[in-house]
Amino acid sequence: MYNLLRKTLFTVMVLLVFVSCREDEVYPVEPVIEFLEYSVYPGDSGLFRVNFTDGDGDVGYEAGDSVKDFFLDYRYLDTASGLWKPFYQLVTCTHTPAVHPFDTAWMKFEYTIPRVVEEDDPKGVKGEILIHGPSAPHFVPGHTYKYLCWIFDRAGHKSNQVESQIVYP
Repeated sequence: MYNLLRKTLFTVMVLLVFVSCREDEVYPVEPVIEFLEYSVYPGDSGLFRVNFTDGDGDVGYEAGDSVKDFFLDYRYLDTASGLWKPFYQLVTCTHTPAVHPFDTAWMKFEYTIPRVVEEDDPKGVKGEILIHGPSAPHFVPGHTYKYLCWIFDRAGHKSNQVESQIVYP
């Protein structure tokens, strides 16, 4: 019994040494995002979830600030080329004027991420962003849609771009 207690205490002490010597994670100063899910709610909205890291902790803005730093771009699969294209290309014809109700400005959605920490954190931050936004706002039967997403931090660093799963059909 005494030997078992000594072995257990020794094991706990060794684990404490390893845990206390563990270095903090280091993140790049550019935000990095990872797509988690896009949930469509009945009606006209959905919830977009991404994880993020930022090495200098300057993600988000104060409440009431109008700067947009979270972007969703509505895309469709062009079956002829196999490429994902902005939605406006699907409905714009060569004879249609440049200003069109389904132009890119209308099919890109912009949001403001709330400020994550009071002061920029030189150790970096990580977390999850939840955006309550549009569901698949428009679709043409026979086409497939999804969103492309990216963020900016306050220093103007752009994150990687991530894609949602297919939102329609």
